[in-house]
Formats: sequence, C-alpha cells, structure tokens
Amino acid sequence: MNMDDRTNARDFEQETLRMILDNMPVIISVFDHEGRLLRANPEWERVLGWTAADAQQLDILTELYPDPERRHLALDFIRRAEHRWQDFTVRTRHGTDLEVSWARFRLSDGSRIGFGIDVTERKRDETQRESLLASERLARAKAERTLERLNAIQSITDSALMHLSLEDLLKELLRRLRRALMTEFASVLLVDKDDQQLYLRAFSGLSVGASLRVPLGTGVSGRIVAEGQPVIIDDVSSIDLSGIKGMAPSAIRAMMSSAMGAPLRVTGETIGVVFVSSREPRHFTEEDLQLLLLVADRAAPAIERSRLLETIRSSRAETENLSRRLLAAQEEERRRLAIELHDELGQILTAIKINLESKCRFAAVAPHLVDTLTSVDQAMDRVRTLALALRPSVLDDLGLAAALRWYVDRVARENGIEIHLSIDAVGKLDPLLEITCFRVAQESLTNIVRHAAARQVRFHLRVVGDGVQLCIHDDGVGFDSVGVRARALDGASLAILGMEERATLAGGYLHVSSEPG
Repeated sequence: MNMDDRTNARDFEQETLRMILDNMPVIISVFDHEGRLLRANPEWERVLGWTAADAQQLDILTELYPDPERRHLALDFIRRAEHRWQDFTVRTRHGTDLEVSWARFRLSDGSRIGFGIDVTERKRDETQRESLLASERLARAKAERTLERLNAIQSITDSALMHLSLEDLLKELLRRLRRALMTEFASVLLVDKDDQQLYLRAFSGLSVGASLRVPLGTGVSGRIVAEGQPVIIDDVSSIDLSGIKGMAPSAIRAMMSSAMGAPLRVTGETIGVVFVSSREPRHFTEEDLQLLLLVADRAAPAIERSRLLETIRSSRAETENLSRRLLAAQEEERRRLAIELHDELGQILTAIKINLESKCRFAAVAPHLVDTLTSVDQAMDRVRTLALALRPSVLDDLGLAAALRWYVDRVARENGIEIHLSIDAVGKLDPLLEITCFRVAQESLTNIVRHAAARQVRFHLRVVGDGVQLCIHDDGVGFDSVGVRARALDGASLAILGMEERATLAGGYLHVSSEPG
C-alpha cells in the first residue's frame, strides 16, 4: 500500500467513525485521564445542552456534577474505565437533573470513551415502585394494628351468644330486648366515620327504610352519640327530627311516642347506638335502661369484632393487590430494560463492531483498533448477560419448561454443577404462575450456587391437579431453615420471604426442608 492509499484509508476510517459517533442515538463522550472533555457526539450536546466546543472551554465535570462528592465519583469512574454500568445524576446546562447510566472503556491512546443512556424514566418507575412498596407496608401495618385491637376486644367480650353470626346475634339480642321491654321497635345504628352519620345496621319490629341516616347530634340517636350518654325520652314529639334523612319526621312520630337509647362503646370510643321505642306513650325506667346497657355491652364488642375482621380482610386484600402490582411493575420494568439493552444498545454495539472490523483490513490502522474491538466485544457480552438476567425471552416465547431447561443448563455450565432436570408435559400456564415458578427456581439455584457447595441438584416440575409443583433438591451443606426464616423476618435476608410471597400471590405455598450438614 503506497502513501496515498494509507492516507485515503485513514481518511475513510475517520469519516466512518465520525458518522457513527455523530448519528448514534446514545450519549457518547471521550475524556482524558484528568477528566477533560476531548470529544462529544451530537446526542451528548442535545441531551446535556452544551456544544462540545463550549464544554471544552469549561471545567465541564464541575458543570455536570456541581456536588463535589458526586464529581469525585464521576472522575474516579472515568479514570478506572470500568466496563460495568453505573448510574450518575447529571446536571444539564438548563439546570435540570437527569439520571444517566454510563459505561466507560479505555482506548489505546489512554483516553476514555463513555456510552450513556438516559434512565430518568426508569428511575421514575423505580420511585413509583417504591411508593407501591411503601403503601404495601402501610397496609400491612394497618392490618397488624387491627389484629392487635381485635385480640384486645375478644379478651373482654361476653361469651353469651358468641357462637352466632353477627346478623343472627343482633337479631336475637334485639328480639329478646323487645320482648323484655315490651316495645314495638328495637334497632342498632352504627357511625359512618366518613360522613359523620348514623346508619341502620339491624332492627326488629316495625319496618324502617334502609336509607335512614341520622347526622350526629340530630334526633335521639344522633344526640346519644354526640354526648356519649344514654338517654330516656318520654315524649319524642319534643325532639327536633328535621335533620334525619330517609324518613319524614311525621312518619317517625307515627311509629314512636317514647324512646330510649344507649351508646355502643369499644375502648372508650362510641361506635353506634342501641335504640328502642314504644308506639304508645310510656315512661322507661332505670331498670329498663340497665337492661338496654347490658345489651349494648354484649353487642358492641361483637359489632366491632365484625367490623375489624372486615378491615383485616380489606387490608389483606389491599396488601395482596399492592404486592401483585409491585411484582407486575418489577417484571414489566425487567422486560422493558431487557428489550432496551438487547434491541437498542445491542444493535448499536453490533454496528460499531462491524464498522471497526471493516477497517481492520487496512494494516496501518488495524493495531489501533484492537483494544477498541475488545472493549466493544466485552460491552456486547455484558449487554447480553444483563438482558438475559433481567428477563429471559425464552420464558415469554416458549413457556416455563423451556425457560427452566435454558436457565438450568446455563447455570450448570458456568458453575460446574451437575443438575438433573425432570419436567412433565406442562402446557402453557398462566403468566403469573410461570414467572412465579421461574423466579423461585432462579432464586433457589442462586442460593445453592452461593451457599450450598452442592455437587448435584435435582429439579422436578410436574402437574398437580390444576396447578404445578416445583421440587428442588441439592446435596449441599444445608442450613437451619427455621433460624434463617426468623432472621429473614427481622430483615436480615429477604430471599425466603420473597419466594414465599410470590408463591402465595400465585395461590400456592413454599416449603423449605433443610438442616445443617
């Protein structure tokens, strides 16, 4: 090759590299060992706001990382030129903060080329996921507090009639109360805390519309709740009933002339009223009131227990729903990132490699590209590994059985473990069930590799009824399963709890049997 050919080859190489750098939709920058910007592509300029020429006149690291500690970490990352991806908060020229994931590679001339991806949206998704996790923790705490309160109520509840359901209990208590007091009507009204009104929970005797609402402080029952004291009303016509909803005052007076009520109390809080009335005028006595208070004492704990159980069921349902949403968000984020890494960054790196390899046929320039090609190969391997770890495409494309075979074979080859895999004829399963089984298998095998020192592992996936059973055995050193779970509950490790939660949300359970040795 003569001098002109070598010059033309260099010019062609430079033009090709410049076209790649200038048109690639990835943030690319080249820094020297001291952190001075040598080159940046248009995507770097577009995202961060400076032109490369402007940035070269500035202490650009100070502009990008105003915080000295972050700046020190960024400079250290540039100098080390590690191939692993690391996230940094970058300040743009316009004063906004972006989250950028960087990978740095050392070039043969000592400079460092960096590839960056704007992951601000991903971080926002992670924040949302953390918010869901916080909501889940609050729901669990709420359920635990409710359980504590329920236990306290059960310890003081009268056992009489407690074998009945709440509906039957209230009906029986009100029926007995009417018979004992010889009244035409008895009812239980409960407080709706949201709108501060009483609503009809149960009644016996005369028919009353279910839409009845009594604002606190209104009528007889509303006054009882507001004052927290039992009352006897000899003449209901003297009471202002205009605030009651769902029933006209004239209709109320037509069905009652005298009335009596007592608050339903639990741990000092008034939760409602037990109320009786007589169509004919009468004078309720203190003995009548004591009987009414006895019914209130028996009914209040049972009512509150029922309401707390409803709260617990609601909290548990909310917790499970939040957990499902959290896991779904995590899996969707894993899938999105895997696609982004494999399809976008993988294609970019492949294009770079192809272009660089095409230049290697020129003897004069090939030695300068060897390190760069090695760095690109390492980056491509890392991208493929990360994409597969995040979400193996075989799980979505071919199902659980194929995904397990692929993953088990990969782990066996990489770690020198003999793994026996037995899989029954398993068709396409519910996506939640498939990802649950795969993640449990993945976490189990990871723990075996890290901690068990096992030589052989056996996997068995089989259909059981309308579900599946996944059994995993190893001949490793074993562990104290009870102690590990206790430490997990204290926050020492979340692996077992995470697998248990996944299994539970999929309608199954996790059983661990092991002991040291």
